[in-house]
Amino acid sequence: MARSLAERFEEKVDRASEHHLWLGATNPDRGTGRLKVAGRNMTAHRVAWELEHGDTPEGSKVLPCPVEPRCVRVDHLTVEHTARGRSARSARGGGSKREVSPGTWELAASAGVGSDGKPKRVFRRVTGTKQEAARALAELVAEVGDGRDVPDRSQKGVTVKQLLDGYLDHLRDHKGRRHSTLVRYRGLADRKIAPLLGDRVADRVLPDDIERALGVMRAEGQSQSSIHQAFTLLNGTFKWACRNRVISRNPMIEAEEPRSTSYRREIAPPDIESLLRLLAAAKDVDVEFGLLTHLGAVTGMRRGELAGLRWRAVDLEAARLQVATTVNDSGGTVVITDATKTGRPRWVGIDATTVEMLMSRRRAMEKRAAACGTVLVDGAFVASRSVDGSVPVRPEHLTRKMRRLRRRLGMDAANFDATMHALRHWAQTTLTEAGFDSRQIADRGGHTEALMKSVYIHRTDESEQKMTSHLGSLLDTPPRSQEG
Repeated sequence: MARSLAERFEEKVDRASEHHLWLGATNPDRGTGRLKVAGRNMTAHRVAWELEHGDTPEGSKVLPCPVEPRCVRVDHLTVEHTARGRSARSARGGGSKREVSPGTWELAASAGVGSDGKPKRVFRRVTGTKQEAARALAELVAEVGDGRDVPDRSQKGVTVKQLLDGYLDHLRDHKGRRHSTLVRYRGLADRKIAPLLGDRVADRVLPDDIERALGVMRAEGQSQSSIHQAFTLLNGTFKWACRNRVISRNPMIEAEEPRSTSYRREIAPPDIESLLRLLAAAKDVDVEFGLLTHLGAVTGMRRGELAGLRWRAVDLEAARLQVATTVNDSGGTVVITDATKTGRPRWVGIDATTVEMLMSRRRAMEKRAAACGTVLVDGAFVASRSVDGSVPVRPEHLTRKMRRLRRRLGMDAANFDATMHALRHWAQTTLTEAGFDSRQIADRGGHTEALMKSVYIHRTDESEQKMTSHLGSLLDTPPRSQEG
């Protein structure tokens, strides 16, 4: 029995990720998929569209996904109508484009139906060629989706809180913002912005209103970082609302960010003697916590990266480990991401003592699993309370243990920070003082060189003593005698 077109098509599609990838033949010039249908070549994305919606109207063209040419996911595609004298419009009414001046295009995308029964539309202007405008239109249609994130302008008096809710949903669903960022923004929106501006009609908010609201945060002694994040959240919200024509103007254009009056104390890493005392005491708490605090000092890994370390990322023979997974439990929800803060993994070398500690930990976990009649799962975490290693330790638990430990050791009142994050600062500062290349230190830490110098490098008592001795030795040199 002859296979149907749908069956032939489906066996060549990988739908395992966000983009449904065509695995068959491709056009070498564009990278889009192709296959023969009734004796003629067709693009794979057009076949995908027609299998879902039927034949495209005469004079129309199916545009590929703007991000991945091989993608055949139907909601990533757009149909362009090219009839003379009409604006290009998708067959399903999803989007249109119109050249308003040479090289400037007005794009419009359908955002569903408003409460008044009339269609909602989202508009955007771009510059470029017709092909670039078509790609931008496809991106806009995909971004808007079904329009649930776009506030209904027919509802008179859209409030700032409604805009914030819609923008945060937009960041989550279409921009892929990190879980910790969304939790932080949601906290600012609910606790700081909404009580001051939430009920205000968004189209009537003035720059002075923004500055007064942020001024309240300043008067409360909020840090500059918190004020800046609130300013950034409001700026993004109003820009998004203006771009989608939910409001007519953006008050953030003329608003100025106030300066905080609070002084943010710089994190001071411990000296070597205090650090050794801290690490020895951590081992006494439990083996797992002792291993993670040791790793924090010797690798400079972030708290979430330590919790996310998997055994498959540990190469004991080569004495190195790959930092590739992050655990985040902001807001009480545990999110495991197979990516670091910068989005790319990095290899970090480990010394012989650390290798031995990891080998011992591995043996202990395997013995525990065997005693319970199981084995470690593929992708097991180095730090895990589950017998098969499938569930990582929560980063917040590490912070609480460190807090209790430094209290027990009497380090709460010390002139340095005894925290998990301070271990990272200690590693960066110590390597810098030893004279290692700053760019390589930054790569090892997983951030930029500029950030390392501005955040992670500190003036320690040892470096201060060296600088003082150097200047003093120069001034102690007697002047050369002047010959007459």
